[in-house]
Amino acid sequence: MAIAARPPPATTGDQAVATREWPATARSLLVPRPRLLDRLTVEPAPVSLVCAAAGSGKTSLLGSLRDAVDEVPTAWLDVGRLGDTAPAFWNAALEALRSTAVFPPWSRIHHLEPPGDTIEVGFIADVAAAIAEPARPVRLVIDDLHSVQDQRTFESLDGLLACQPDELLLVLASRHEPSLALHRLRLAGRLREIRSGDLAFDGDEVQELVDRAGCGLDATQVEQLRCRTEGWAAGIRIAVLSLLEGVDPDRFLTAFGGDDRAVADYLVAEVLAQQPEDLRGFLLATSICTRVPVGLAVRLSGREDAADVLEWLARRQALTDQLDRRREVYRYHAVLRTYLDAERRRQHPEGEAALHRIAGTWFAEQGEWLHALEHLARADAPAEFVALLRERGITVMFDGQVGWLQRVLADLPAPLRSETAVLLLRSLLALAEEGPAQAEELLSGVDLDALIEADDPWLAALASVVDVAGAKFGRSLEGALGRLTPLVNVPTGNVDLDLLVLQNWSLATMRSGDIEVGDGQLREVLDRARLGGRDTLVVSCLCGLATSALMREDLARAEELSRDALSIADHRGWTRSHRAFPAHLALAWAGYQRVEPELAAHHVGVALDSIGAMSDPRLVHSLRVCELLHHLDEGADPYVALRDHRARRSDANSWMSPTFHAQVGPGLVQAAINIGERTWASGLAEEHGRPLRAYGEFALMRAMLLHAAGNSLAVAAAIAPVLAGQLPTLLQGSRIRCHLLAAELGFQRDLSTRAHEALLAALRISDETGIVRPFLDAGPAVRGHLVAAADRSGRLTEVAGRIAGLVTRRSTGRPPLPVLTPTEASILRDLPSLLTISEIAAARSVSVNTVKTHVTALYRKLGASSRREAVEVARGLGLI
Repeated sequence: MAIAARPPPATTGDQAVATREWPATARSLLVPRPRLLDRLTVEPAPVSLVCAAAGSGKTSLLGSLRDAVDEVPTAWLDVGRLGDTAPAFWNAALEALRSTAVFPPWSRIHHLEPPGDTIEVGFIADVAAAIAEPARPVRLVIDDLHSVQDQRTFESLDGLLACQPDELLLVLASRHEPSLALHRLRLAGRLREIRSGDLAFDGDEVQELVDRAGCGLDATQVEQLRCRTEGWAAGIRIAVLSLLEGVDPDRFLTAFGGDDRAVADYLVAEVLAQQPEDLRGFLLATSICTRVPVGLAVRLSGREDAADVLEWLARRQALTDQLDRRREVYRYHAVLRTYLDAERRRQHPEGEAALHRIAGTWFAEQGEWLHALEHLARADAPAEFVALLRERGITVMFDGQVGWLQRVLADLPAPLRSETAVLLLRSLLALAEEGPAQAEELLSGVDLDALIEADDPWLAALASVVDVAGAKFGRSLEGALGRLTPLVNVPTGNVDLDLLVLQNWSLATMRSGDIEVGDGQLREVLDRARLGGRDTLVVSCLCGLATSALMREDLARAEELSRDALSIADHRGWTRSHRAFPAHLALAWAGYQRVEPELAAHHVGVALDSIGAMSDPRLVHSLRVCELLHHLDEGADPYVALRDHRARRSDANSWMSPTFHAQVGPGLVQAAINIGERTWASGLAEEHGRPLRAYGEFALMRAMLLHAAGNSLAVAAAIAPVLAGQLPTLLQGSRIRCHLLAAELGFQRDLSTRAHEALLAALRISDETGIVRPFLDAGPAVRGHLVAAADRSGRLTEVAGRIAGLVTRRSTGRPPLPVLTPTEASILRDLPSLLTISEIAAARSVSVNTVKTHVTALYRKLGASSRREAVEVARGLGLI
């Protein structure tokens, strides 16, 4: 199709069209649009309405009907070129129909004429009968129907619609909805509509058009063109013609909009000239906003009938869209708005600040804080802006509008950008979204220590939060936490800032090693954040609590918290962002520890994609180690993997908590031992054992090295204090490993009773915690005994059988049985029932979305795609 051209003057036997021609340049921009043409030709409705603003490509689409594959003869009526009377309309309509090959010379249609100024019902009935007489389909396209003003024309056309024969397909094109009884057609299912949103060019269509024109734009530039024009056909055509003149594409596309001379001329001629004069001022005043709520339009324009005006503009397709069903919010097309912006600044530059102040004040009254800040920033009202920023800036951040808030603050006038409150908030946002370099640049002239000691509670609290947030990138955590702690119980008068202080203090406390205290306070923050609908804060708290659960080896809890976080992140479009990174990391570790390779692989991959400059380096290092252990688990060359790991080690291990070293140290040491690299194993034990000298994990890694050297007596002596409870371990998994070492020694020395007792002790801990990973790293004697005697383990038979299955599948290459969380296992037992998802949720007092999240996890773990298939697989595996 062509962008904004008219159909050709072809007068073949099966086509009757008016005398409009395609301009030569337009013919070179023909782009087929089968997705729209099919709606007019494939099982067409009796009536099709193509209704959109000027320049949307209506006539061009209809022109393509001449090549339609349905081979229905098409008559074309351009009412914009007729006299505005009902007889003139029907004379032209009959002439167009007669010109097709449908009606033979003796057809009565050749003898029909409108009976004077009044179109009688009998005449309309005769027209319908004449059209039906040949028993052949015919299409009548009526273009520019918006130009009809004579109500008698619409009344008579309504008469035809009421008795429309099956042979007639009507296609109506108009810039606004015509005065016809379309509601009856909609109700009867006889109307198909193509509106502005349908006519907007999609990315593929824009790409094809610029390729045909030879503009040479890349994919990014094509998308920029689509976004700048919102797919508006006339705008795209004007842009393409300008690009063909050799302008720089990047500069042109960045600046292109309604203030482009060619676009402005088109808007004035085709859109604004059609509006009453009194609407010009209304449009100029209300276009100060990207969204135009009715209440604000009243305030900006001073017109109490603003609601009626906006509805009229939307109905007239004056590049104005209604955004909600209640007709309370509207928007102007981007191209129209940029034109109005430029025109307003040209005509009334002195009124810009006043309009922005009105808008900012109104949005603040409605609680739309970001829009309020955006307008106050342009209102030459620095005191009002800073006051609102202090009051609601953190609220906007918690609502997830971080990127938008960053842009607002970055675009502030220089004096406002240098305000201390602005610098602190921008640096906090930079730490969260960009990384430490940008934050350090912003803080180059700010004395955080002085602000923390200042008398202003708001500045002191925010400065302390920035200090602690920066600690994850290398600043002293101990010092920052010490400065923040006295402020935790000092109210700032700002609820969201108080929550931010408590959240950062909780996370920092957990990072410093006091997991229980930090975890408890973070749960309180989470509860308050949920009540306030603060999604960013909720996701952050859930991720922090998932990490805490993982450090406590509560794998089921870690998985549930992570999935809760990802459910919210998915709804907000954050699934593959740094906000969801800790949740993916927790699930990756849970998958590794519970020997679920598919879970681990998926979330390792997503987490790797989610790393950004703002990601906590400790978590990034944890992910790298998890990735290494997972690859070793999946059969990667252990020598190459460990060699590369040792080669790229940095000082990251020195930042990590003792719990991290306790988690990864034994697994890495065992991997080095398994390939005979005892020197590597010794180095890894020293590196990860350095922070663990007061804990049983240090003794465990030493015992592993001794066992590899064959020194059984020294192994027993090394782990004896752990087994006796004299030397504490940070992790329960470490105690399992010690018991398994003791069992291996017992089996090797034919002390089967002692070995069996040690194995049962390990199984008891596994039964309590769900930890299974250490059993796969156990010696061959333990693994063999597990498989042979799993059914003779008393009350531990179930867990022993599950672990034995893992060991067997690991050795034979078969996939392990899925490990389900308690909640997943409970829901799985309900799936064979007739209960609906809503009923399953109600029985547990949880949301339907929560149950759906667990069911999705079950499908993934079972490799199923439906409820029935999940039940069948679970029964086959003996899970239900």
